[in-house]
Amino acid sequence: MNEISFTHDYGGKSLLVRRAGIEDAHKIQELYYIVYRGSYPLSVVNNIEELSHALSSDDYIWMVMEADKQIIGSVVHDVDHQQRIGKSFGSVVLPEFRGNNITHVTMQHVQDVVLGKEKLCDLIYATTRTESAAPQKLTEKLGYKKLGIFPNAHKVINYETHCLTAVFAEHTCSVRKKPPLILPELKDLYEITRAEVGLERARIEDCVSDTPSEPCIPFEIVAAPNYVKQVFMRGLAGKTITMHFYPFHTPNLLLTSKDMQVQMFLYHSAEGNHCCIIGGYFGGYKLQTVLESVCVAATHIGIRYLELLMPAYDPSQLAEVLNARFLPSAYFPALQLITEDSEAALGKKGERLDYFVFSRSFEVLDFKNIKLEGIYKKYLKYYFRMWCNHYIEGAFEE
Repeated sequence: MNEISFTHDYGGKSLLVRRAGIEDAHKIQELYYIVYRGSYPLSVVNNIEELSHALSSDDYIWMVMEADKQIIGSVVHDVDHQQRIGKSFGSVVLPEFRGNNITHVTMQHVQDVVLGKEKLCDLIYATTRTESAAPQKLTEKLGYKKLGIFPNAHKVINYETHCLTAVFAEHTCSVRKKPPLILPELKDLYEITRAEVGLERARIEDCVSDTPSEPCIPFEIVAAPNYVKQVFMRGLAGKTITMHFYPFHTPNLLLTSKDMQVQMFLYHSAEGNHCCIIGGYFGGYKLQTVLESVCVAATHIGIRYLELLMPAYDPSQLAEVLNARFLPSAYFPALQLITEDSEAALGKKGERLDYFVFSRSFEVLDFKNIKLEGIYKKYLKYYFRMWCNHYIEGAFEE
């Protein structure tokens, strides 16, 4: 990819916006420390080795804003070249330089290159904080679509709700596998995104699980990142791992049954104390049982939030996820690209698949101080209604 650099005029002064290099690592860490007062949750910033790797990798477009040779701002784009997905994160500007459109100009420039000029990606997504409405307004101005929320997901100082948003290249939604096939309980969530993005109506199919519940699987926990990654890669090569799509995440935690017939791979963020379920071997157990067992094991080691991606085409699997009390809070159109290495049953090569985002939080839900713009409030109301249905109303049934 060609180097990106340009100048931006603000207040009669000139700002240099350029791609960062390894030599900028310590100044970047200092910038985030000043703004977040040492509470920034991502290890790619906090860990100097990870940061140095990112700054030298073609998978990252790490932009910094420089005034008088001082780095005063940063925004990062991570690129999954195989899946043609970009992720924008880490937007930060020193307080005294805010209000000059700096972040917007930088993100717009990278967006024009990644989705337009060089066509590296079909979409870019971002998560935005909700302590103020500014990040939501910024992404909306850049053409991002509102796709949902992550309730109490990330711990910066307290546990925070984040918003999910994405901007799509013109052709992206036309190559989606459609229509999705979803449960009646998920229709209202889909309809919010459908109106936002301009999707077709989904097919609705009810699915009621009448099989008896199974006892939870006692898991042993392996927290050895390099070993876990190697075991995971062997499983992928042997095509024994199911449900293994989770962009930008590599498992670093393994939950295994004593007979090793069930193995679940997770990405655990120690800084944010949340987990993403990447996939695993089910060993003949129901998905519901495996997920419930993962939740028990996770609480034993202090994990407070679990996240799961599920394709929007199998009502029976979606029902098992709901039965395990994972709640939907976002709908992501065209997230996965079907490639040669993808499971053929999911779709045809070149198609993109829609996904639901499910989560299970073990924190007390607190939405009092969040500031949500537009239809994000609809996503929150939907999530809270589902939470009441699955966690409260059963107590009042006769």
